[in-house]
Amino acid sequence: MVAVLGLAVLGVIGTGTARAHPGSDGEQGHGVLGIPLGALPKPPEEARTCPDLVTGLLGVVDRRCEAGKPPVASPPPPREPEPRRATTPAARPKDAGKARTADRPARRTVALRLLPLGDSITYGLGASDSGGYRGELWRVLEGEGGRVDFVGSVRSGRAGDPDHEGHPGWRIDQIDRLATACTVARYRPNVVTLHIGTNDMNHAYDVGRAPARLHTLIDDIFRAAPRTTVLVATLVPSVDPLVNARIRHFNSQIPGIVAELEREGKYVRTVDMSAVTPADLHDWLHPGSAGYRKVAAAFVAGIHAAIADGWIMPPVRTAPGRCAPKPERPGGLRAGFWDWQSAVASGASSPSTNTHVPPAHRLPPWRA
Repeated sequence: MVAVLGLAVLGVIGTGTARAHPGSDGEQGHGVLGIPLGALPKPPEEARTCPDLVTGLLGVVDRRCEAGKPPVASPPPPREPEPRRATTPAARPKDAGKARTADRPARRTVALRLLPLGDSITYGLGASDSGGYRGELWRVLEGEGGRVDFVGSVRSGRAGDPDHEGHPGWRIDQIDRLATACTVARYRPNVVTLHIGTNDMNHAYDVGRAPARLHTLIDDIFRAAPRTTVLVATLVPSVDPLVNARIRHFNSQIPGIVAELEREGKYVRTVDMSAVTPADLHDWLHPGSAGYRKVAAAFVAGIHAAIADGWIMPPVRTAPGRCAPKPERPGGLRAGFWDWQSAVASGASSPSTNTHVPPAHRLPPWRA
């Protein structure tokens, strides 16, 4: 019965709707039951958006439009929270000496007892101040605050602290005998800056076993001073092609040596000297002043990285007595070829030439 009534109403409404739009301007149409459309009350403003009267008469109520209220939009779905950005800094590579510069501390508090160890490049040949990298290294470290004490049995150059253990012409094995029997055990440094192997490469001295000799030297340093940190430099280049080829091969072995020693728990780090180029050399083998500044900067970065890792411990008490290194003839030189002891002590050179390098790059042998 309700369905029939609904269909009837639809028919009436449909008829009335057609009559309500006569199609002529100004003509008043009529709605259902002849009631003029103009006489019908207008719905309130808020109800105009509701469904039409037909739906209301049929009793089909849109629940969004009850009580004459306009439809309410559905709330938007909740937004996914944005992922939090990581606040933890990226992990710093353990080997800070390679192709990377450590953050400089605002003020260094750890005291440094530093042993510059090596050959003529540690001695400073080719530098205008005769101190090589040591002068710039001391200047930077001293300017950071904290105590800085360079140690060694040799004093030369115009560095703020001229002590060191740089011996022109010496090979790895010769430095090993000196450092472990005397210098390291006597001074007990907490940092060793090591640049050694140039003379082994320059004189082609048992090149294949040079990496093993370096490994032994570093082991012996730790045996004499277990609490130290050793910064092992790669060798600066040479303009001599044959020498430089040997240097490049030797340098390629150093990271592996260092990694093996690190796995044993030793505080040892590679310091990459690749910033020094042949253009920075004073002669065929030694840096000039600009090159030595690059060497110093690399060692400074290595020291900062070691401090940041907590490697460098306060220096221990030095051993009593005086360190008197046993004299040795520089590697590759003949007996009587040069009075090397007097030359090292006075800084004097010899007129003799070095026969291991091209004539254009020959220098007195004490410079090797």
